Amino acid sequence: MASVSKTLLSVESQTELLRPAKLPLSRQSALIWQVLISFVLLEAALWTPPGVNLLFGAATLISILVGTRLSGFTAQQMGLRTPPARSAGRILFIGIALALLLPLSTYAAGLDTFPVRPMTTTRVVLYIHWAFLQEFILQSFFFLRLETLFGSRTAVLGAGLLFSLAHLPNVFLTLATLPLGILFCELFRRFRTLAPIGLIHGVLGLALAASVSDSLLHHMRVGMGYLLLH
Repeated sequence: MASVSKTLLSVESQTELLRPAKLPLSRQSALIWQVLISFVLLEAALWTPPGVNLLFGAATLISILVGTRLSGFTAQQMGLRTPPARSAGRILFIGIALALLLPLSTYAAGLDTFPVRPMTTTRVVLYIHWAFLQEFILQSFFFLRLETLFGSRTAVLGAGLLFSLAHLPNVFLTLATLPLGILFCELFRRFRTLAPIGLIHGVLGLALAASVSDSLLHHMRVGMGYLLLH
């Protein structure tokens, strides 16, 4: 327990040192531009036709990698560390509990009518990897910069909102991912570890796909892919 407390305190103290008032103006400007440019490129990747979207997707990845390289954030601040067992256990407990409640909730609300999208092994594996990448982009890139600029509480809401907006125009996913995005960001704020959050992201996403009618999920497509589906 003492080791966990020391870890959490060290994370809090590191975050405290990054309050906006203590940041040089050049540092603030750099972080703001990193957020804006990367999010615009991400939206371009989501909203451009097949083929063109790959170019913007590559540009988004390069922007995030360059921003990560130049940011000066440590691996610990980005959550790239082995999580303490107690922290990982709490995160996994929350994720598993929600994943078990999800089918019951969708059944009670009548959202589980057919067709429900089949989950093949390949699709499951690919989605789990995609969930981890999404969490790196959300937490280690967007959340961390918003936290440095505006503080932890504002960053939780701001990054959660960006996560939700990235799922437009799929109304159901946009609404569903807002509380989930805020939850993921709050867990990252509290525990500062990425791996278990990426895992529960994958589990919850798969549970959602297996529990909710595809007439609402629309193959979980967003952006141009959603429009082309129709």
